[in-house]
Order: sequence, then structure tokens, then C-alpha cells
Amino acid sequence: MSLIVRVTASVTSSVGAPTLLDLEVYGPNGERWFQHWSGTVQVKPGVTEILVGTWTPPLTAPLGTYVVKVGVFWPDWGGMLHWNNFATSFAFEGP
Repeated sequence: MSLIVRVTASVTSSVGAPTLLDLEVYGPNGERWFQHWSGTVQVKPGVTEILVGTWTPPLTAPLGTYVVKVGVFWPDWGGMLHWNNFATSFAFEGP
């Protein structure tokens, strides 16, 4: 049986703009283990956008605390608008 980790990020903006939403999971040693991003999303002022990623940790994933990071970029990775380097964290204790 495999463990599945569902990672959800919500982003709310005060202005409307086309953006790309990025969701990343980093392991206890600082290495990136998962990344999921949207296509171009037209963010509307005051409306929360939700991005959901599903990660199946491999057997080689180290045990420990994982950090979720969230970024907002211009479309096609054209520049960073916002970066949350510690959106949340979770403990991974094995599959």
C-alpha cells in the first residue's frame, strides 16, 4: 500500500492578474521532493484560488519534517510576484 500526501495551497490577491501558482515540498535535508504548478490562472481581486497537488513519497524519501513552499509568478515563469518559504510543514514517518 502506498502513502499519498495531498498538498493544498490557497492564494488570495488584492488585485487581478494572470498568474502561475507553484506548490513545492522540501525534505528534512532541504532537497525538493515534489513540485506542482498551475497553468495560467486569472486571479480575481478578493477571490481565493486553490491549487492541489498529490504526492506519493518514494521509499527513498527520508523520515522527518517536510516544508511546503508556495509561489506566485507571472505566466510562463516570467518573474516572481510572491514567495512563501514556509507555508506549512508536516512530519513524514514512512509509508
